Amino acid sequence: MFYWSQGLDSHEHRRHCNLASGSTIVDWKNFLRDICAEFFLRHPGVIGGVGHVVEIGESSWTKRKYNRGRMVPNQWVFGGNDRDTRGCFAVTVNRRNAATLLPIIQ
Repeated sequence: MFYWSQGLDSHEHRRHCNLASGSTIVDWKNFLRDICAEFFLRHPGVIGGVGHVVEIGESSWTKRKYNRGRMVPNQWVFGGNDRDTRGCFAVTVNRRNAATLLPIIQ
């Protein structure tokens, strides 16, 4: 867990610690990532405020290699970042209309 929390590659450091197999390390990394994701979903950060500039934008994410294979639906993501604090957020959205985006901005 220490190497993961420091952003170091656990596979690279495995030989120094006599840790379990590579698949066990991958399982632990996925588990810790899921815990962090759950925390941020339950406790979304608030950015911005008086005197802060927040840049917002939208993007369409899809996965397709080399423009080949089956077509997959696009997932729209709306996000922003605070220029001063460098705080950020990203939210998946199904629609990009004012009724959907304004509550997220507020």
